[in-house]
Amino acid sequence: YQRRVRGMNMETSTNLEKFAFSHDRTSVINQLIQGTEEWYCFNLLHQLNNYKESSRDQIKASLESFRAQYPRSEALSQLNARFLFLDFDKTEQGKNELFDFLQRSYNLSFKDEKEVSHGSAMPSKFPNKLNQDEISWDTLL
Repeated sequence: YQRRVRGMNMETSTNLEKFAFSHDRTSVINQLIQGTEEWYCFNLLHQLNNYKESSRDQIKASLESFRAQYPRSEALSQLNARFLFLDFDKTEQGKNELFDFLQRSYNLSFKDEKEVSHGSAMPSKFPNKLNQDEISWDTLL
């Protein structure tokens, strides 16, 4: 939505200002033509700004509608990422969706995790605790 607005016309810029400074953002959204990319952007942004766990399904449905209408929209991917970060700590599914998104989007891998063998972690070559006698104030001073 931010990057997208830079290349848009003056009317979009005016709508963005109205939306940003309005006390009643729903009225600004209602002035837009329903189903346009701009309407989806502002509508989803408003939903995300007022995110509650109870609105999770409604936001997911709005994202799916946006994806169906404008599958290659840059604003869609930004709003989807914003939703995934907002939803991260709410459910286990939210965590998994965010990790999957980050792995796909940024080609991340988490191969540096400790390998598990027979239900227990493999012993490390290096200690994971410091000897308190060696780092105490008396030793250091």
